[in-house]
Amino acid sequence: MEFLNLIREGKHAAIIRYVKECKCLASYQELALVERGEHEEIMSYIAYHYFEPASFKVFLDRGKLNEVRFYLACDQIVYDDAALLELGSGVLNDYADYLVRHHDAYTETSCDGYANRLEYAQCLLIKAGNHCVIRRYITKACLQPKALKLLRKKGQPEDNLVYDLKWKIK
Repeated sequence: MEFLNLIREGKHAAIIRYVKECKCLASYQELALVERGEHEEIMSYIAYHYFEPASFKVFLDRGKLNEVRFYLACDQIVYDDAALLELGSGVLNDYADYLVRHHDAYTETSCDGYANRLEYAQCLLIKAGNHCVIRRYITKACLQPKALKLLRKKGQPEDNLVYDLKWKIK
């Protein structure tokens, strides 16, 4: 209850101190923090903590690219790759870097007909169509089968050349 009182009373400095020192917030406390909408408070929280799924959705709905990029840079948990990419090109580079760093965490299966979540995420990245980001990503990560098939079909010739040269495909 203490944290919600700080939110209700708008005690900015106390909120920042609390989120830096707490082990974690309950999901309803996270929602209250995000709905309060104070940039510095949210940034202070995500420097140390990840959001639970419901809070993550509200966080993305804010559409604050600097906050989202910082969330990715802090290596916090991403629950909805598609919703994240709906924010547009402003997060693509950071998302590609995040995927490179966390590909081993993307192992969940049964992801809308994809072999795993990594394959799904790679396909989303390719579908976003930013070829500079795609090329950056494929020089650091080998593509899953459906993602490679999509690259072959939708990628520019240069994308495929870069992939083949990097991964020594003949």
